[in-house]
Amino acid sequence: MKKLGVLLCLSAAALGACAQTNGVPAAREMSLPDCIQQALAHNLDVQIQRVNPQISLFNLDSAYAGYDPVFNFSGLHRYNNTGAEFQSGQRIAGSQYNSDTYSSGFSGGTPWGMTYDLRGSASSTAGNNPWTNGTFLPIQNSSGQAGLGLTQPLLKNFWIDGTRLTIRLNKNRLQYSEQGVRGQIISSITAVENAYYELIFAQDNVKVQQEALDLAQTQLDQDRQRVQIGSLAPLDVQQDEAQVAKNQATVISALSALGTADRVLKNLITDEYSKWYAADIRPSTALQAPLQLFDLQDSWNQGMTQRPDLLQARLNVELQGIQLKYLKNQVFPALDLIGSYGFNGAGGQFGDTFNQMNEANRVFYTYGAQLSMPLSNVGPRNQLKAGKGACRPPGRRASMPRRHWMPSRKNILSAKAPPSPSSSSRTTSPPHACRKFARWSITTRPSLPSPPRREARSNATASSSRPASAASPELPGAAPHDPSAQQKIREGVRRHRIPQPVFAQHQPLIRHPA
Repeated sequence: MKKLGVLLCLSAAALGACAQTNGVPAAREMSLPDCIQQALAHNLDVQIQRVNPQISLFNLDSAYAGYDPVFNFSGLHRYNNTGAEFQSGQRIAGSQYNSDTYSSGFSGGTPWGMTYDLRGSASSTAGNNPWTNGTFLPIQNSSGQAGLGLTQPLLKNFWIDGTRLTIRLNKNRLQYSEQGVRGQIISSITAVENAYYELIFAQDNVKVQQEALDLAQTQLDQDRQRVQIGSLAPLDVQQDEAQVAKNQATVISALSALGTADRVLKNLITDEYSKWYAADIRPSTALQAPLQLFDLQDSWNQGMTQRPDLLQARLNVELQGIQLKYLKNQVFPALDLIGSYGFNGAGGQFGDTFNQMNEANRVFYTYGAQLSMPLSNVGPRNQLKAGKGACRPPGRRASMPRRHWMPSRKNILSAKAPPSPSSSSRTTSPPHACRKFARWSITTRPSLPSPPRREARSNATASSSRPASAASPELPGAAPHDPSAQQKIREGVRRHRIPQPVFAQHQPLIRHPA
Protein backbone atom coordinates (compact mmCIF):
# COMPACT_ATOMS: atom_id res chain seq x y z
CA MET A 1 0.00 0.00 0.00
CA LYS A 2 2.83 2.36 0.81
CA LYS A 3 4.42 1.72 -2.59
CA LEU A 4 1.10 2.30 -4.30
CA GLY A 5 0.68 5.60 -2.48
CA VAL A 6 4.17 6.70 -3.45
CA LEU A 7 3.48 5.88 -7.11
CA LEU A 8 0.22 7.83 -7.03
CA CYS A 9 1.98 10.82 -5.52
CA LEU A 10 4.73 10.71 -8.14
CA SER A 11 2.17 10.40 -10.95
CA ALA A 12 0.21 13.36 -9.62
CA ALA A 13 3.39 15.41 -9.37
CA ALA A 14 4.37 14.49 -12.92
CA LEU A 15 0.94 15.42 -14.26
CA GLY A 16 1.07 18.73 -12.43
CA ALA A 17 4.50 19.46 -13.85
CA CYS A 18 3.31 18.62 -17.37
CA ALA A 19 0.26 20.81 -16.96
CA GLN A 20 2.41 23.65 -15.70
CA THR A 21 4.83 23.19 -18.61
CA ASN A 22 2.02 23.19 -21.18
CA GLY A 23 0.48 26.26 -19.63
CA VAL A 24 3.65 28.35 -20.06
CA PRO A 25 4.30 29.22 -23.75
CA ALA A 26 7.72 28.30 -25.06
CA ALA A 27 9.99 31.32 -25.47
CA ARG A 28 11.69 31.57 -28.84
CA GLU A 29 14.30 34.17 -29.64
CA MET A 30 14.30 35.24 -33.27
CA SER A 31 16.30 37.85 -35.10
CA LEU A 32 14.99 39.87 -38.01
CA PRO A 33 16.81 37.74 -40.64
CA ASP A 34 15.34 34.62 -39.04
CA CYS A 35 11.84 36.05 -39.36
CA ILE A 36 12.46 37.04 -42.98
CA GLN A 37 13.74 33.57 -43.90
CA GLN A 38 10.79 31.99 -42.12
CA ALA A 39 8.39 34.24 -44.01
CA LEU A 40 9.97 33.52 -47.40
CA ALA A 41 9.63 29.79 -46.77
CA HIS A 42 6.18 29.66 -45.18
CA ASN A 43 4.27 32.84 -46.02
CA LEU A 44 1.07 31.91 -47.82
CA ASP A 45 1.03 34.95 -50.11
CA VAL A 46 4.58 34.23 -51.26
CA GLN A 47 3.78 30.57 -51.84
CA ILE A 48 0.75 31.47 -53.94
CA GLN A 49 2.72 33.93 -56.06
CA ARG A 50 5.52 31.42 -56.62
CA VAL A 51 3.11 29.10 -58.41
CA ASN A 52 2.29 31.70 -61.07
CA PRO A 53 5.73 31.64 -62.80
CA GLN A 54 5.56 27.86 -63.00
CA ILE A 55 2.13 28.05 -64.62
CA SER A 56 3.38 30.72 -67.03
CA LEU A 57 6.39 28.57 -67.91
CA PHE A 58 4.15 25.60 -68.69
CA ASN A 59 1.99 27.84 -70.87
CA LEU A 60 5.09 29.05 -72.71
CA ASP A 61 6.30 25.50 -73.33
CA SER A 62 2.88 24.53 -74.62
CA ALA A 63 2.93 27.46 -77.05
CA TYR A 64 5.89 25.88 -78.87
CA ALA A 65 3.64 22.95 -79.79
CA GLY A 66 2.87 24.78 -83.03
CA TYR A 67 6.36 23.88 -84.25
CA ASP A 68 6.15 20.19 -83.36
CA PRO A 69 6.21 17.98 -86.47
CA VAL A 70 3.05 15.95 -86.84
CA PHE A 71 3.44 12.37 -88.00
CA ASN A 72 0.53 10.73 -89.76
CA PHE A 73 0.03 7.28 -91.23
CA SER A 74 -2.93 5.67 -92.94
CA GLY A 75 -3.67 2.31 -94.56
CA LEU A 76 -6.70 1.39 -96.65
CA HIS A 77 -7.84 -1.89 -98.23
CA ARG A 78 -10.52 -1.85 -100.89
CA TYR A 79 -12.38 -4.70 -102.64
CA ASN A 80 -14.62 -4.08 -105.64
CA ASN A 81 -16.76 -6.56 -107.63
CA THR A 82 -18.70 -4.98 -110.48
CA GLY A 83 -20.76 -8.11 -111.28
CA ALA A 84 -21.90 -9.46 -114.66
CA GLU A 85 -23.74 -7.30 -117.17
CA PHE A 86 -25.44 -7.85 -120.54
CA GLN A 87 -24.29 -6.06 -123.65
CA SER A 88 -26.02 -6.76 -127.02
CA GLY A 89 -27.71 -9.78 -125.53
CA GLN A 90 -24.45 -11.27 -124.34
CA ARG A 91 -23.54 -11.79 -120.74
CA ILE A 92 -20.23 -10.23 -119.82
CA ALA A 93 -18.63 -11.23 -116.58
CA GLY A 94 -17.81 -8.47 -114.14
CA SER A 95 -14.40 -7.43 -112.88
CA GLN A 96 -13.15 -7.78 -109.39
CA TYR A 97 -10.02 -6.50 -107.76
CA ASN A 98 -8.37 -5.81 -104.40
CA SER A 99 -6.32 -2.69 -103.68
CA ASP A 100 -4.12 -1.64 -100.76
CA THR A 101 -3.11 1.97 -100.20
CA TYR A 102 -0.62 3.24 -97.63
CA SER A 103 0.46 6.81 -96.92
CA SER A 104 2.58 8.51 -94.27
CA GLY A 105 4.27 11.82 -93.74
CA PHE A 106 5.41 14.68 -91.53
CA SER A 107 3.90 18.16 -91.48
CA GLY A 108 4.61 21.23 -89.41
CA GLY A 109 5.66 24.87 -89.36
CA THR A 110 8.79 26.97 -88.93
CA PRO A 111 9.47 30.11 -86.85
CA TRP A 112 9.44 32.28 -89.99
CA GLY A 113 5.94 31.20 -91.03
CA MET A 114 6.72 28.48 -93.56
CA THR A 115 4.72 25.25 -93.49
CA TYR A 116 6.05 21.97 -94.87
CA ASP A 117 4.50 18.61 -95.73
CA LEU A 118 6.79 15.62 -96.33
CA ARG A 119 4.60 12.81 -97.59
CA GLY A 120 4.91 9.42 -99.28
CA SER A 121 2.26 7.03 -100.59
CA ALA A 122 2.10 3.64 -102.27
CA SER A 123 -0.77 1.58 -103.63
CA SER A 124 -1.11 -1.92 -105.09
CA THR A 125 -3.98 -3.36 -107.14
CA ALA A 126 -4.61 -7.05 -107.92
CA GLY A 127 -7.64 -8.54 -109.69
CA ASN A 128 -9.25 -9.77 -112.93
CA ASN A 129 -10.81 -7.93 -115.83
CA PRO A 130 -13.09 -9.76 -118.30
CA TRP A 131 -11.73 -10.32 -121.80
CA THR A 132 -13.64 -10.38 -125.04
CA ASN A 133 -13.39 -14.12 -125.50
CA GLY A 134 -14.92 -14.81 -122.12
CA THR A 135 -11.64 -15.17 -120.32
CA PHE A 136 -10.21 -12.97 -117.60
CA LEU A 137 -7.17 -10.75 -117.79
CA PRO A 138 -5.25 -10.67 -114.50
CA ILE A 139 -4.28 -7.28 -113.10
CA GLN A 140 -1.18 -6.75 -110.93
CA ASN A 141 0.33 -3.26 -110.64
CA SER A 142 1.56 -0.79 -108.03
CA SER A 143 2.50 2.88 -107.90
CA GLY A 144 3.99 5.27 -105.42
CA GLN A 145 5.03 8.84 -104.83
CA ALA A 146 7.28 10.67 -102.36
CA GLY A 147 7.70 14.42 -102.19
CA LEU A 148 7.97 17.61 -100.16
CA GLY A 149 5.53 20.51 -100.30
CA LEU A 150 6.28 24.03 -99.00
CA THR A 151 4.14 27.11 -98.43
CA GLN A 152 5.74 30.46 -97.52
CA PRO A 153 3.58 33.52 -96.65
CA LEU A 154 4.83 36.82 -98.02
CA LEU A 155 2.39 39.31 -96.49
CA LYS A 156 -0.16 38.00 -94.03
CA ASN A 157 1.35 35.79 -91.30
CA PHE A 158 4.87 36.67 -92.48
CA TRP A 159 6.03 39.03 -89.70
CA ILE A 160 3.98 37.32 -87.01
CA ASP A 161 1.42 34.55 -87.02
CA GLY A 162 -0.76 32.86 -84.43
CA THR A 163 1.99 30.62 -83.04
CA ARG A 164 4.53 33.43 -82.72
CA LEU A 165 1.88 35.65 -81.16
CA THR A 166 1.10 33.04 -78.51
CA ILE A 167 4.79 32.50 -77.75
CA ARG A 168 5.53 36.21 -77.33
CA LEU A 169 2.45 36.75 -75.19
CA ASN A 170 3.39 33.85 -72.93
CA LYS A 171 6.96 35.16 -72.63
CA ASN A 172 5.53 38.50 -71.58
CA ARG A 173 3.25 36.87 -69.00
CA LEU A 174 6.18 34.85 -67.65
CA GLN A 175 8.11 38.05 -66.97
CA TYR A 176 4.97 39.60 -65.52
CA SER A 177 4.50 36.71 -63.07
CA GLU A 178 8.18 36.88 -62.07
CA GLN A 179 7.78 40.56 -61.25
CA GLY A 180 4.67 39.64 -59.28
CA VAL A 181 6.75 37.27 -57.16
CA ARG A 182 9.36 40.00 -56.64
CA GLY A 183 6.69 42.46 -55.62
CA GLN A 184 5.12 40.00 -53.19
CA ILE A 185 8.51 39.16 -51.66
CA ILE A 186 9.27 42.86 -51.22
CA SER A 187 5.86 43.45 -49.66
CA SER A 188 6.20 40.45 -47.35
CA ILE A 189 9.69 41.44 -46.21
CA THR A 190 8.51 44.99 -45.58
CA ALA A 191 5.52 43.73 -43.62
CA VAL A 192 7.73 41.40 -41.57
CA GLU A 193 10.14 44.23 -40.76
CA ASN A 194 7.30 46.52 -39.71
CA ALA A 195 5.69 43.78 -37.61
CA TYR A 196 9.03 42.89 -36.03
CA TYR A 197 9.75 46.47 -35.02
CA GLU A 198 6.17 46.93 -33.87
CA LEU A 199 6.59 43.91 -31.62
CA ILE A 200 9.78 45.39 -30.14
CA PHE A 201 7.98 48.67 -29.55
CA ALA A 202 4.99 46.90 -27.99
CA GLN A 203 7.21 44.93 -25.60
CA ASP A 204 9.13 48.02 -24.56
CA ASN A 205 5.90 49.96 -24.24
CA VAL A 206 4.52 47.34 -21.84
CA LYS A 207 7.64 47.67 -19.71
CA VAL A 208 7.39 51.45 -19.67
CA GLN A 209 3.70 51.45 -18.81
CA GLN A 210 4.24 48.83 -16.10
CA GLU A 211 6.97 50.97 -14.56
CA ALA A 212 4.64 53.96 -14.68
CA LEU A 213 1.98 51.88 -12.93
CA ASP A 214 4.46 50.80 -10.27
CA LEU A 215 5.49 54.39 -9.68
CA ALA A 216 1.86 55.47 -9.42
CA GLN A 217 1.14 52.63 -6.99
CA THR A 218 4.18 53.59 -4.89
CA GLN A 219 3.03 57.19 -4.86
CA LEU A 220 -0.44 56.06 -3.78
CA ASP A 221 0.96 53.98 -0.90
CA GLN A 222 3.14 56.84 0.28
CA ASP A 223 0.28 59.35 0.12
CA ARG A 224 -1.96 57.03 2.12
CA GLN A 225 0.67 56.93 4.84
CA ARG A 226 0.87 60.72 4.76
CA VAL A 227 -2.91 60.95 5.10
CA GLN A 228 -2.80 58.66 8.12
CA ILE A 229 -0.26 60.87 9.86
CA GLY A 230 -2.20 64.00 8.81
CA SER A 231 0.39 65.61 6.53
CA LEU A 232 -1.67 65.25 3.34
CA ALA A 233 -5.30 65.85 2.41
CA PRO A 234 -7.50 62.86 1.46
CA LEU A 235 -8.27 64.51 -1.89
CA ASP A 236 -4.71 63.88 -3.03
CA VAL A 237 -5.15 60.19 -2.36
CA GLN A 238 -8.19 60.14 -4.60
CA GLN A 239 -6.15 61.78 -7.35
CA ASP A 240 -3.46 59.13 -6.90
CA GLU A 241 -6.07 56.39 -7.12
CA ALA A 242 -7.38 57.89 -10.35
CA GLN A 243 -3.84 58.00 -11.73
CA VAL A 244 -3.30 54.35 -10.77
CA ALA A 245 -6.55 53.36 -12.48
CA LYS A 246 -5.52 55.31 -15.57
CA ASN A 247 -2.12 53.60 -15.65
CA GLN A 248 -3.78 50.22 -15.21
CA ALA A 249 -5.95 50.92 -18.25
CA THR A 250 -2.84 51.99 -20.17
CA VAL A 251 -1.09 48.75 -19.22
CA ILE A 252 -4.10 46.75 -20.39
CA SER A 253 -4.09 48.65 -23.68
CA ALA A 254 -0.34 48.08 -24.06
CA LEU A 255 -0.78 44.35 -23.40
CA SER A 256 -3.54 44.22 -26.01
CA ALA A 257 -1.29 45.98 -28.54
CA LEU A 258 1.49 43.53 -27.67
CA GLY A 259 -0.79 40.58 -28.36
CA THR A 260 -1.90 42.11 -31.65
CA ALA A 261 1.69 42.74 -32.78
CA ASP A 262 2.66 39.21 -31.78
CA ARG A 263 -0.21 37.68 -33.76
CA VAL A 264 0.50 39.84 -36.81
CA LEU A 265 4.13 38.72 -36.91
CA LYS A 266 3.21 35.06 -36.45
CA ASN A 267 0.67 35.26 -39.24
CA LEU A 268 3.33 36.64 -41.59
CA ILE A 269 6.04 34.05 -40.90
CA THR A 270 4.07 30.80 -40.86
CA ASP A 271 1.43 28.90 -42.77
CA GLU A 272 0.43 26.85 -39.69
CA TYR A 273 -0.67 29.38 -37.13
CA SER A 274 -1.95 26.69 -34.74
CA LYS A 275 1.63 25.56 -34.08
CA TRP A 276 2.84 29.08 -33.34
CA TYR A 277 -0.01 30.68 -31.43
CA ALA A 278 1.37 29.59 -28.03
CA ALA A 279 4.98 30.49 -28.82
CA ASP A 280 6.46 33.55 -27.16
CA ILE A 281 8.54 35.34 -29.80
CA ARG A 282 11.30 37.40 -28.29
CA PRO A 283 13.10 39.66 -30.76
CA SER A 284 16.85 39.44 -30.44
CA THR A 285 17.63 42.33 -32.81
CA ALA A 286 18.05 45.69 -31.12
CA LEU A 287 15.90 48.56 -32.31
CA GLN A 288 18.37 50.96 -33.91
CA ALA A 289 18.15 53.95 -36.21
CA PRO A 290 21.47 54.29 -38.06
CA LEU A 291 22.13 57.39 -40.11
CA GLN A 292 21.49 56.79 -43.81
CA LEU A 293 22.11 59.24 -46.62
CA PHE A 294 19.88 59.13 -49.69
CA ASP A 295 20.13 60.71 -53.11
CA LEU A 296 16.81 61.63 -54.68
CA GLN A 297 17.92 61.16 -58.29
CA ASP A 298 19.47 57.76 -57.57
CA SER A 299 16.33 56.70 -55.75
CA TRP A 300 14.21 57.72 -58.72
CA ASN A 301 16.49 55.88 -61.15
CA GLN A 302 16.44 52.70 -59.08
CA GLY A 303 12.70 52.89 -58.71
CA MET A 304 12.15 53.39 -62.44
CA THR A 305 14.29 50.35 -63.28
CA GLN A 306 13.59 47.99 -60.37
CA ARG A 307 10.11 48.59 -58.97
CA PRO A 308 7.94 45.55 -59.78
CA ASP A 309 4.74 47.55 -60.26
CA LEU A 310 6.38 49.86 -62.82
CA LEU A 311 7.93 46.91 -64.64
CA GLN A 312 4.57 45.16 -64.71
CA ALA A 313 2.95 48.28 -66.14
CA ARG A 314 5.57 48.38 -68.89
CA LEU A 315 4.99 44.70 -69.61
CA ASN A 316 1.28 45.40 -70.00
CA VAL A 317 2.07 48.10 -72.54
CA GLU A 318 4.43 45.72 -74.33
CA LEU A 319 1.67 43.10 -74.38
CA GLN A 320 -0.67 45.52 -76.13
CA GLY A 321 2.09 46.34 -78.62
CA ILE A 322 2.55 42.66 -79.50
CA GLN A 323 -1.15 42.23 -80.11
CA LEU A 324 -1.23 45.42 -82.19
CA LYS A 325 1.63 44.14 -84.36
CA TYR A 326 -0.30 40.95 -85.03
CA LEU A 327 -3.45 42.89 -85.92
CA LYS A 328 -1.48 45.07 -88.34
CA ASN A 329 -0.13 42.00 -90.10
CA GLN A 330 -3.61 40.51 -90.42
CA VAL A 331 -4.76 43.50 -92.49
CA PHE A 332 -2.59 42.43 -95.45
CA PRO A 333 -3.89 39.95 -98.03
CA ALA A 334 -2.70 36.35 -97.94
CA LEU A 335 -0.03 36.04 -100.63
CA ASP A 336 1.81 32.71 -100.45
CA LEU A 337 4.53 31.03 -102.48
CA ILE A 338 3.82 27.34 -102.99
CA GLY A 339 6.00 24.59 -104.36
CA SER A 340 6.55 20.85 -104.28
CA TYR A 341 9.20 18.41 -105.44
CA GLY A 342 9.29 14.61 -105.45
CA PHE A 343 9.67 11.33 -107.27
CA ASN A 344 7.26 8.83 -108.80
CA GLY A 345 7.50 5.07 -109.11
CA ALA A 346 5.48 2.29 -110.71
CA GLY A 347 5.74 -1.47 -111.24
CA GLY A 348 4.10 -4.78 -110.71
CA GLN A 349 4.97 -5.19 -107.06
CA PHE A 350 5.75 -2.80 -104.22
CA GLY A 351 9.41 -3.63 -104.58
CA ASP A 352 9.50 -2.46 -108.18
CA THR A 353 7.81 0.80 -107.22
CA PHE A 354 10.26 1.52 -104.40
CA ASN A 355 13.23 0.74 -106.65
CA GLN A 356 12.07 3.26 -109.24
CA MET A 357 11.48 5.89 -106.58
CA ASN A 358 14.96 5.22 -105.23
CA GLU A 359 16.46 5.72 -108.68
CA ALA A 360 14.94 9.27 -108.71
CA ASN A 361 14.52 9.34 -112.47
CA ARG A 362 10.81 10.12 -112.48
CA VAL A 363 10.68 13.63 -111.06
CA PHE A 364 7.66 15.83 -110.48
CA TYR A 365 7.60 19.42 -109.21
CA THR A 366 5.24 22.36 -108.93
CA TYR A 367 5.68 26.03 -108.09
CA GLY A 368 3.50 29.07 -108.06
CA ALA A 369 1.73 31.61 -105.91
CA GLN A 370 -1.72 31.99 -104.48
CA LEU A 371 -3.53 35.13 -103.40
CA SER A 372 -6.49 35.35 -101.07
CA MET A 373 -8.06 38.53 -99.76
CA PRO A 374 -11.51 39.64 -98.63
CA LEU A 375 -13.00 42.37 -100.78
CA SER A 376 -13.92 44.79 -97.99
CA ASN A 377 -11.53 43.50 -95.31
CA VAL A 378 -13.89 44.87 -92.66
CA GLY A 379 -12.93 42.48 -89.88
CA PRO A 380 -9.13 42.97 -89.77
CA ARG A 381 -9.36 46.75 -90.27
CA ASN A 382 -11.80 47.25 -87.42
CA GLN A 383 -9.88 44.89 -85.17
CA LEU A 384 -6.79 47.00 -85.83
CA LYS A 385 -8.68 50.17 -84.89
CA ALA A 386 -9.90 48.53 -81.70
CA GLY A 387 -6.36 47.43 -80.90
CA LYS A 388 -5.01 50.95 -81.38
CA GLY A 389 -7.69 52.29 -79.09
CA ALA A 390 -6.87 49.67 -76.47
CA CYS A 391 -3.18 50.61 -76.54
CA ARG A 392 -3.77 54.17 -75.34
CA PRO A 393 -5.16 53.55 -71.83
CA PRO A 394 -2.43 51.01 -70.89
CA GLY A 395 0.22 53.48 -72.00
CA ARG A 396 -1.24 56.10 -69.70
CA ARG A 397 -1.72 53.60 -66.90
CA ALA A 398 1.96 52.71 -67.18
CA SER A 399 2.89 56.26 -66.17
CA MET A 400 0.43 56.39 -63.27
CA PRO A 401 2.56 54.34 -60.81
CA ARG A 402 5.53 56.58 -61.62
CA ARG A 403 3.46 59.74 -61.04
CA HIS A 404 2.27 58.46 -57.68
CA TRP A 405 5.57 56.94 -56.60
CA MET A 406 8.02 59.76 -57.39
CA PRO A 407 6.29 62.37 -55.16
CA SER A 408 5.94 59.82 -52.36
CA ARG A 409 9.65 59.00 -52.61
CA LYS A 410 10.42 62.71 -52.45
CA ASN A 411 8.28 63.02 -49.32
CA ILE A 412 10.06 60.08 -47.69
CA LEU A 413 13.51 61.49 -48.42
CA SER A 414 12.44 64.94 -47.27
CA ALA A 415 11.27 63.45 -43.99
CA LYS A 416 14.50 61.49 -43.55
CA ALA A 417 16.94 64.25 -44.49
CA PRO A 418 15.81 67.87 -45.04
CA PRO A 419 17.52 69.46 -48.03
CA SER A 420 20.50 71.64 -47.28
CA PRO A 421 20.71 75.18 -48.69
CA SER A 422 23.67 74.22 -50.83
CA SER A 423 21.78 71.35 -52.48
CA SER A 424 18.71 73.45 -53.25
CA SER A 425 20.51 75.76 -55.66
CA ARG A 426 22.22 74.71 -58.85
CA THR A 427 25.03 76.41 -60.67
CA THR A 428 24.85 76.38 -64.44
CA SER A 429 28.01 76.67 -66.46
CA PRO A 430 28.31 80.04 -68.27
CA PRO A 431 28.46 78.71 -71.87
CA HIS A 432 25.43 76.50 -71.34
CA ALA A 433 23.54 79.38 -69.71
CA CYS A 434 24.35 81.69 -72.62
CA ARG A 435 23.05 79.20 -75.19
CA LYS A 436 19.95 78.58 -73.10
CA PHE A 437 19.19 82.29 -72.72
CA ALA A 438 19.88 82.94 -76.39
CA ARG A 439 17.27 80.40 -77.50
CA TRP A 440 14.89 81.54 -74.78
CA SER A 441 15.10 85.26 -75.50
CA ILE A 442 14.42 84.75 -79.20
CA THR A 443 11.40 82.45 -78.72
CA THR A 444 9.75 84.04 -75.68
CA ARG A 445 10.62 87.73 -75.85
CA PRO A 446 7.29 89.09 -77.20
CA SER A 447 5.02 87.16 -74.79
CA LEU A 448 6.82 87.57 -71.46
CA PRO A 449 5.54 90.15 -68.98
CA SER A 450 7.96 92.34 -67.14
CA PRO A 451 9.20 90.84 -63.87
CA PRO A 452 8.27 92.39 -60.52
CA ARG A 453 10.54 95.14 -59.32
CA ARG A 454 13.04 94.45 -56.63
CA GLU A 455 12.49 95.94 -53.22
CA ALA A 456 14.51 99.07 -52.67
CA ARG A 457 17.10 99.01 -49.96
CA SER A 458 16.43 101.13 -46.91
CA ASN A 459 19.94 102.48 -46.96
CA ALA A 460 20.30 104.68 -50.03
CA THR A 461 23.98 105.23 -49.47
CA ALA A 462 24.63 101.51 -49.56
CA SER A 463 22.82 101.16 -52.90
CA SER A 464 24.67 104.10 -54.42
CA SER A 465 28.04 102.82 -53.27
CA ARG A 466 27.55 99.36 -54.87
CA PRO A 467 29.55 98.68 -58.05
CA ALA A 468 27.79 98.55 -61.39
CA SER A 469 28.18 94.79 -61.75
CA ALA A 470 26.59 94.17 -58.35
CA ALA A 471 23.79 96.69 -58.86
CA SER A 472 22.44 94.87 -61.92
CA PRO A 473 19.92 92.09 -61.32
CA GLU A 474 21.31 88.63 -60.67
CA LEU A 475 21.24 86.46 -63.75
CA PRO A 476 19.58 83.05 -63.68
CA GLY A 477 21.92 80.10 -64.14
CA ALA A 478 24.61 81.47 -61.82
CA ALA A 479 25.09 80.91 -58.14
CA PRO A 480 23.38 83.52 -55.94
CA HIS A 481 25.65 86.30 -54.67
CA ASP A 482 28.52 85.08 -56.85
CA PRO A 483 29.95 88.15 -58.66
CA SER A 484 32.51 86.13 -60.61
CA ALA A 485 29.88 83.80 -62.06
CA GLN A 486 27.60 86.75 -62.85
CA GLN A 487 30.46 88.50 -64.64
CA LYS A 488 31.27 85.38 -66.70
CA ILE A 489 27.68 85.12 -67.85
CA ARG A 490 27.64 88.78 -68.88
CA GLU A 491 30.82 88.25 -70.89
CA GLY A 492 29.19 85.27 -72.59
CA VAL A 493 26.15 87.39 -73.34
CA ARG A 494 28.28 90.03 -75.02
CA ARG A 495 30.10 87.38 -77.07
CA HIS A 496 26.77 86.02 -78.28
CA ARG A 497 25.58 89.57 -79.11
CA ILE A 498 22.57 89.46 -76.81
CA PRO A 499 21.51 92.96 -75.69
CA GLN A 500 21.99 93.41 -71.98
CA PRO A 501 18.62 95.17 -71.38
CA VAL A 502 16.75 92.34 -73.10
CA PHE A 503 18.70 89.76 -71.13
CA ALA A 504 18.02 91.50 -67.85
CA GLN A 505 14.37 92.08 -68.68
CA HIS A 506 13.52 88.48 -69.58
CA GLN A 507 14.99 87.03 -66.44
CA PRO A 508 12.66 84.10 -65.60
CA LEU A 509 12.91 80.91 -67.63
CA ILE A 510 9.28 79.86 -67.12
CA ARG A 511 6.80 81.02 -69.71
CA HIS A 512 3.95 82.71 -67.93
CA PRO A 513 0.46 82.23 -69.35
CA ALA A 514 -0.99 85.24 -71.10
